[in-house]
Parts: sequence; C-alpha cells; structure tokens
Amino acid sequence: MKTQTKSCLFLLALLFPLAVSAQPYSIDWYKVSGGGGTSGYPTPKQALQSVLAGHEPWLSETGWKLTGRSAEAVAFASGDDSVDVVKNKAGKWNVRAVTACT
Repeated sequence: MKTQTKSCLFLLALLFPLAVSAQPYSIDWYKVSGGGGTSGYPTPKQALQSVLAGHEPWLSETGWKLTGRSAEAVAFASGDDSVDVVKNKAGKWNVRAVTACT
C-alpha cells in the first residue's frame, strides 16, 4: 500500500507541471519625452523621423502610418509600435510618447 501511494505521488508530481502553465505576457515599453518648451520640429513627420534616427533596436524602422490627427496632436503607428507627437506653445512639434510592444 505504501509503495502504491508513493508511486501515485511520484506520477502526480511528474504530470502536474504539464497541467499547469504560466499565462503569456508581454511588457510594453514606454518613453515619455518633453515638449513644453519652444524647440521642436516644423512638421510631425520630422519629429517621428527624429525618433527613428535614434536607431532604437526595439522600434520598427518601416511601415509607419498616420493613425490619428488633430490640431494639436498626431499619432503614428507601425505594427504594435506607436509614436505620439504634440504641438508645443511655439507651434513646433515634439515627440510626447513612444510605445513599443515587444
């Protein structure tokens, strides 16, 4: 009886890791930049290009599309990555946030 109980416990210990698995997850990377000053770029596209010129290895370099626009803000996206650009008080464009989903 003792041997049978030990065998059952051993078998259960072997099978338990197969029955329980962790939930998939990802950590989004966020970067919030300034933008309250008077410096910046003449166009939102130039502000986007300034981020891409930084050659961040986690940020897509191609496929960027305009996904939203208002008088004061513009949003670009490429896959799961996004860049938000805002107009400052001097009328120039600055990168407000960069999101890269890895």
